[in-house]
Amino acid sequence: MLSFFQFFARHGRAVLIAGLVVGIAVPPLAMAMKTYLPELIGFLLFVTALRIDPVAALSKGAGLGRTAGIVVLYQLFIPVVALAAFWFLGWQGGLALGLVLMLAAPSIASSANIAILSGHDGTGALRLMVLGTALVPLTAFPIFFLLPQLGEISAVLGASVRLLLIIFVAAIAAVVVRRLFLNEMAQTTVEALDGFAALTMAVVVIALMAAMGPALWNEPWRFVGVMIVACAVNFGLQVVGWWIAPWLGSQRDRAGLAIIMGNRNLGLFLTALPLSVTDPLLLFIGCYQVPMYLTPLVMGWLYRKN
Repeated sequence: MLSFFQFFARHGRAVLIAGLVVGIAVPPLAMAMKTYLPELIGFLLFVTALRIDPVAALSKGAGLGRTAGIVVLYQLFIPVVALAAFWFLGWQGGLALGLVLMLAAPSIASSANIAILSGHDGTGALRLMVLGTALVPLTAFPIFFLLPQLGEISAVLGASVRLLLIIFVAAIAAVVVRRLFLNEMAQTTVEALDGFAALTMAVVVIALMAAMGPALWNEPWRFVGVMIVACAVNFGLQVVGWWIAPWLGSQRDRAGLAIIMGNRNLGLFLTALPLSVTDPLLLFIGCYQVPMYLTPLVMGWLYRKN
């Protein structure tokens, strides 16, 4: 069984791309799986925490105060500025909402791996991912409060509490499983978990593609427009992150901070927000997965810089 999952670990990038292709090419499957998106994303969060051990990641890291400051900058200050800019410009549609929520989201789970693949240290990215995910219920609450689409304060509180509970339960369950069964993991076990995580991510990606297939065939120009925005924002934010990282006092973690600036776990909010809010965002969320998975290929020119 371990060798089965190790195979998928060795071909993780191909597995994820296959998930993208299947999600776009087989819309009925993606639509059927969309119903279970909150559960799938919650399970993916558990698998990610099982692989990295969030308690160990935080306890072994240095500079948690600085990391917390970067979390506040990335997940609170920047989305508030973006929200204010969109309000000033009178742009309050679904795409604007998707961009604000993307900026308010924590790092994707694979940010440390992408930093390592790019020839840089992944410790800072791992620490920022763990702490950012842990703090997202706190940093997201002001964003939720400022979004008129979420309605009354009770709905905002409900979404924040649901998000907190999902993250807490996934993290605690993963820590318990690690302590009971996987306290001393061999390299083969680590590789098997990587393969299992890749398969889980591929399944989640299929569900996230639910709106892409229909848009591609029925509204191709809308599809192209949203895809261009998603790619431009993702790659553009990575360039910005690369250049501001030294100002944050983190030359060693420069690549990780840049990768996280553009690659956020937007799908996490699908576990907490109502369908009336998330359904119109599915096309943007689906398109946003494409530049995420293309980051190692497309952004190599940036991360090869020392």
